[in-house]
Amino acid sequence: MRTLVAGVTGVGAKRAVAVGVVVAAALALVTVGPLSLPSGVDARTVGLMLVLAFVALSCRGIALRGVLDILGTRVGPLRAIGVFLATTFLGCLAPCGKAAAGPVNGLLVSSATEARYEQSLAAVVTVDLTVSVVGLTLALAGLGGTVRPDPRALVVLPLLALLVLAAWRVRDRLVEVVGRCVAVPVRLVGRVVPSKTPPSTESVTERVEGVVESVELVARSPRRLAGVVLFVAVGQVAAAACLWLALDAVGSAVSFPLVLGVLPLSGIGSLVPSPGGTAGVEAALVGLLVSFAGVAVPPASAAVLLYRTATFWAPLPVGGLSALALGGRDAISAARGSVPETVA
Repeated sequence: MRTLVAGVTGVGAKRAVAVGVVVAAALALVTVGPLSLPSGVDARTVGLMLVLAFVALSCRGIALRGVLDILGTRVGPLRAIGVFLATTFLGCLAPCGKAAAGPVNGLLVSSATEARYEQSLAAVVTVDLTVSVVGLTLALAGLGGTVRPDPRALVVLPLLALLVLAAWRVRDRLVEVVGRCVAVPVRLVGRVVPSKTPPSTESVTERVEGVVESVELVARSPRRLAGVVLFVAVGQVAAAACLWLALDAVGSAVSFPLVLGVLPLSGIGSLVPSPGGTAGVEAALVGLLVSFAGVAVPPASAAVLLYRTATFWAPLPVGGLSALALGGRDAISAARGSVPETVA
């Protein structure tokens, strides 16, 4: 009984802290925010940017719902959006940033839905891969009419496509190799944590095989996958519109196709081992705007700060509340460095 009360009290305390963060952020926005905004950026502009950011995030949440539906797990649209916002929050807790967020987000999706962990991880990987492919396609389309393509890039892209195709053909062998490679750090962490039993190499390989099988199932549903791609594309356009509006508000108007082309390339900054790619994404985006669009550093920095506030920092407290409400305690523990039993 004491354990149950302690658990409920702990969850209540975490929710109280999360609510406090939201209230503090709202008070800061009301009291300090309008005074620190650049000239030309009014409340209407900020509101429109927040709407566009919500559309972008919601589209990716609906895309996650579509992939889960292909895998046989039905999730409501609002719950799917909440799950995606929660995965964004957990990405900030992972010690190595986005590179380590995938397995943790898979655990959260599994906790919030009835999907198995392997299916949940496959859904997260599929959405991330779709975002990358759609973003690269839009980048080529957006920059194609404004920037002269490098002939070396025209050679690299087909080579990458062939490499991916070759890897897919020998995926069964790759599963064994990946399973053995992943098992090493997992077993080491399991030995460090006394209360967890290190998983065997065979069990890790079986989980990797389950993820690959789920991805294969998604690939065999091209029509339903097309709907996922459509929602991801709409979300990418909404995010680009948010950045375009921020640039226009600070007095640095840039053509929308150019913004649509630059934005996906800034994703390389998310590989920086920092919460949510903080500093890496901002630096990459400012550099791209200066290089490709000719925007000066000060207005580019101001526009990027506005954009990241609307699309990343503002939704972050909501994502934290969603993670707690959707039963993501194991996922939060995993993101903070421990190994949940559901994974091990």
